[in-house]
Amino acid sequence: MLTLETKGENDKCKVRIRDNGPGLDSESANRLFEPYFTSKAKGNGLGLTHTQNIILNHKGEIVVDTAPGKGTSFTIILDFPK
Repeated sequence: MLTLETKGENDKCKVRIRDNGPGLDSESANRLFEPYFTSKAKGNGLGLTHTQNIILNHKGEIVVDTAPGKGTSFTIILDFPK
């Protein structure tokens, strides 16, 4: 199952995307945003790298929370326009 949550908090827009999949071990979680890191047979390891770069170019941040057996969530935090 995939859930999407949005909220405004402290002049920031927060979007959280969460799944109930197998989660990731700490080594994999620490490497998620490295170019060419992938655990998929047909992946190229650039998707999250590009995503992070887009978010950083908009002065935002992306945070991952994951653990084996607990699923994974990504929180994207961006400023609201002024």
